Amino acid sequence: MVAKGTTDYKAGFEYAFDQLQNSNITRANCNKMIMMFTDGGEDRVQDVFEKYNWPNKTVRGFFTFSVGQHNYDVTPLQWMACANKG
Repeated sequence: MVAKGTTDYKAGFEYAFDQLQNSNITRANCNKMIMMFTDGGEDRVQDVFEKYNWPNKTVRGFFTFSVGQHNYDVTPLQWMACANKG
């Protein structure tokens, strides 16, 4: 993944879910979670959650953190966390 000056949640989330789903290492019954730190973005990427997380709850917690100046709408970040046990 390469930064290109824009926020592409979809590519990042697909990568994260793929990494968690393709992990063959047995853990000590730990919960899988994703943490996201961002300085902007408006996309809720509901289609990614419908595909990867909502059918079988791959991730038990999804946490979003808004950093930097808050001159953008944080509602999509709140939605992503609340819709996915964050």
